Amino acid sequence: MSKYNGITKQSIETDLNSYVTQETVSGVFKMVAEKESAIRDNSVFRTTSLLKKVFGAID
Repeated sequence: MSKYNGITKQSIETDLNSYVTQETVSGVFKMVAEKESAIRDNSVFRTTSLLKKVFGAID
């Protein structure tokens, strides 16, 4: 890969553990963002007293 990176002037990462970790973290943040968006947009998703208290100011 170092020869390929040198010829193409690209930096291709070959560390599988790093790639999987980064993709997992990105996926978790994406899921959290989608859930938060649903909670903000639809009051039906505010099922606990804490969620009602935190997001109740929006209503």
